[in-house]
Amino acid sequence: MNKKYKIKYFFILLLSFISSISLIINVKPVKMKTINNFLANNNLSYNTINKVLIDFKFSLTYENIILLGFLFLSILILFCYVNKKYSVNRSEKICFFILSFVFSFFVIYSKIVYLDTIYKVIILKSLVKMVGLSFLFYNMIILLYKNIFCLFENSLNNNFILNKRNKIILFSALIIFFCWLPYIIAYYPGILMDDSVDQIRQIFGLTNVTYLRISNPLSPSIFINDSNPVFNTFLLSIFIKLGQLINNLGFGVFLFSIIQVFINILVFSYSLYFILNLGVNKKVVFFVLIFYSLFPLIPMYSYTLCKTSLFGAFYLMYIMMFFKLAYNVKDNINNKNFLFYFAIIELLMMLLIKHGIYIVLLSGIGLLFYKFKYWKKISLVLTIPILIFQILFTSMLLPALGISKGKSAEMYSIPFQQTARYVTYYGNEVTSSEKETINKVLIYNKIVKNYNPTKSDGIKDRSYRSNHTLNDMKSYIRVWFKMFFKHPLCYFDATFINNVSYFDPNEKVWFYYKDKDMERSTKFLVSDDVFLSDTGATMRTYSVKDTNQKIILSYKDVLNNTELNKNEKTLIYKDKKTKKEYELKNNNNLWISSNVKFDSFRDMLFELTNIASKIPGIGLFFSMASYTWIFIVLLGFAFFKRDKNTILFLIPTIVNYLILIAGPYAGFRYLYPLLQSFFIIIFVVFQKLFIKNFR
Repeated sequence: MNKKYKIKYFFILLLSFISSISLIINVKPVKMKTINNFLANNNLSYNTINKVLIDFKFSLTYENIILLGFLFLSILILFCYVNKKYSVNRSEKICFFILSFVFSFFVIYSKIVYLDTIYKVIILKSLVKMVGLSFLFYNMIILLYKNIFCLFENSLNNNFILNKRNKIILFSALIIFFCWLPYIIAYYPGILMDDSVDQIRQIFGLTNVTYLRISNPLSPSIFINDSNPVFNTFLLSIFIKLGQLINNLGFGVFLFSIIQVFINILVFSYSLYFILNLGVNKKVVFFVLIFYSLFPLIPMYSYTLCKTSLFGAFYLMYIMMFFKLAYNVKDNINNKNFLFYFAIIELLMMLLIKHGIYIVLLSGIGLLFYKFKYWKKISLVLTIPILIFQILFTSMLLPALGISKGKSAEMYSIPFQQTARYVTYYGNEVTSSEKETINKVLIYNKIVKNYNPTKSDGIKDRSYRSNHTLNDMKSYIRVWFKMFFKHPLCYFDATFINNVSYFDPNEKVWFYYKDKDMERSTKFLVSDDVFLSDTGATMRTYSVKDTNQKIILSYKDVLNNTELNKNEKTLIYKDKKTKKEYELKNNNNLWISSNVKFDSFRDMLFELTNIASKIPGIGLFFSMASYTWIFIVLLGFAFFKRDKNTILFLIPTIVNYLILIAGPYAGFRYLYPLLQSFFIIIFVVFQKLFIKNFR
């Protein structure tokens, strides 16, 4: 072996070691007391080198030599294999390195962003981790890039797929349904969330949290508002009223939930047929079928009364139809039936979720830009649904019915979080004039107390002044913009921390589906009244059974000091101060809860989900960052190949991610529609960029 190869393999060996360390090292600082004690106990000198080495030692998440050796050997084999088997040109190297660097930077930054002080040893550990992760990710991208064709080998004949379309869809639907059946039984009648509680209370004309926070209510007696999609609330009301007719609201919820489940199953099943039509290997498609069937968060969210669950199904249909316009506009733009159904899907997306209009509008503008030759028909199919939604529905029908607009604070999550972080960390630099301006929009004295770095609810809900004027907001925006130039990193940190779960692979999904978490919906639902305290906190009034006594409970009181009696359909409140117990009445007859007979079954499903999330490899599917980084790689490939049609096809997903970042927090329910379209996005991009002779 000549000198050149010796040097080359020496660096491969070194980088393999660094990459191994990068996976198990924690960049956070080790306490100096721990380091000093170790040095003293082992009679080592107190010099800088020893302190750094000991810091590294205690920063390793595990020290098992056998496991470390196995990790190192695996990475070494990967690096040697990729280096020997594949060659990449200069432009590919630059593209892959940029993607790898961006990935490693955000992974590391997600850890150090919480630290108030960055020590030199943290910088050193961060550099080691960045180098190691960058080269590991770089080699993994090359391995993926060079083996994409494997996904499309031995695909089924196109005519065979077309002839078997109905059987493929039916077979897939049956497999998915039977795999989801345990969840449908265990979580009967459906899964409620805080938003669905508000919607049900709105249906029965009761006070609800979203109504309390709207800026300009049109009517004191109409509690429905568009904080939650009114069309979705209307659909839910049909089934709730059916349940009321038979004195069983739970059955009404079940009817709505099961229809939502069937819609999701049918759309997933059709997407499998769509993927087969792309020429994807049938074994790969079978894996996707297994994923749809067995990945627990999919049936759980499909069975949840959540606006994104139903919206996501129509968003997936939209993506499949948008694909035809992005890649084959000539054959589809003159198809009247196709354009009609596409316009219907656009309208339903806007009706089912408020930000649907931004996806439709911005994706439509992208379509006009890239396919300007067909601007007349594209404009028509874009304009008509938007006009129906924005003019006829939002601006005319809703006000005529006395339905108020939702809280305006929702759209200001980003600037409010940035202001809150600025005031928290640099409050001594805020001038009296700036304080006065901010105070007209946000209650200044409450900002620091209510600031939660990972969730904007504390600021937009409990610090926001809904009675501010338009001029007040304009003045605030000017101050917000001016403060950015003083501490721009503070603004970046505020937005990044609020969305860190979308970028940090170590952050796992919070499992809402434990009985204790789900029961809070029933507890909130049965309250007599909901109101805001002087501090802006949500308070609930309950009636004590067999008395005229009323009890007012805070959000935490309801969560921590009450228990459901599912058999008697009552709520038990335990007063910690007096040690007394109170049985609270269900005055409004709004009892909807899970079946007590299946408590142990639900616990088992929850534990299995929890175990699955911790299994190496499988656990990556429970990290929202996995989907984000795969999409970023796909986007990088599209720009690297300079494929205009693929960039156009990815615009709806780009818009969706921007909306997520502008949202109140990084929650899986917001990401769920992107998960539903995840495999379609992957296979379309791979097929169009790397596979010839598309059929």
